Amino acid sequence: MLKKYILPVASIILSLIVIVFCAFSARADTVSQSYTASVNIPAGSLVALQQGSGSQIVPADSNNIENLLGVTIASQASLVNLNSNNGNTAVVTSGNALVLVSNINGDINKGDSLTASPIAGVAMKATAPGKIIGTATNSFSNAQATSRQNIVNKKGESSEVALGQVSATILIGNFQNQPTLTNNGVIAAVQAVATSTTGKSISTARALLALLVLLIAVAISILILYTAVASSIRSIGRNPLSRHSILQSLIQVIIAVVIIMLSGFSIVYLIIGR
Repeated sequence: MLKKYILPVASIILSLIVIVFCAFSARADTVSQSYTASVNIPAGSLVALQQGSGSQIVPADSNNIENLLGVTIASQASLVNLNSNNGNTAVVTSGNALVLVSNINGDINKGDSLTASPIAGVAMKATAPGKIIGTATNSFSNAQATSRQNIVNKKGESSEVALGQVSATILIGNFQNQPTLTNNGVIAAVQAVATSTTGKSISTARALLALLVLLIAVAISILILYTAVASSIRSIGRNPLSRHSILQSLIQVIIAVVIIMLSGFSIVYLIIGR
């Protein structure tokens, strides 16, 4: 009984693996571009394009967040450095980097979105809709502060905040408090779960592909299991003496279904985890 399922199941799994690796064989390594800056900007600083300047950058804060560009790094820290001769400051626009952060909006946990803060060049946890620099891949709390700074809020009140660094996946995007319940609410929910699980920002395309692979794996598993159980019941009804061998075949089918589901989850992890 099991033999008639092995070839089609193996073909489907192999096809899924080929699709995934063709789609994501080009891994999102750290990519930087070089820009000019009129002042020295420390590595890990959030930067924005200076309006009307072309390639001139300035430290990013709450006032110029709409021009958010990336995070500065030492040029040798990038695997790919585009236009390296056209500027003196390397800026990560995609990939992984250490980011200067503060606890202005509270402690930062893995998976939290990061946005520009009132302190120039320093990020904070995003808590309101707006532009983000990416997603934290580790945590930062008050106890991990490497320095502290006093800031004054809009009411004129002074408070001390903790400063430090977190590693982050850099991907410019927009932050929303929760998925909007529209026709793409399922995709938004998948993105939210994937982001909180991996600590990375997950694009809509990746979320769609992950959801598709998972649905295919579930559909195949249900189909095989239903067919095998129905066939087993009919066979036992026709020949009660074959019950033992039929149950053995049914156990083999269940094992195959488990393998299919594990393969599906593995492919999903490859999609959202790279």
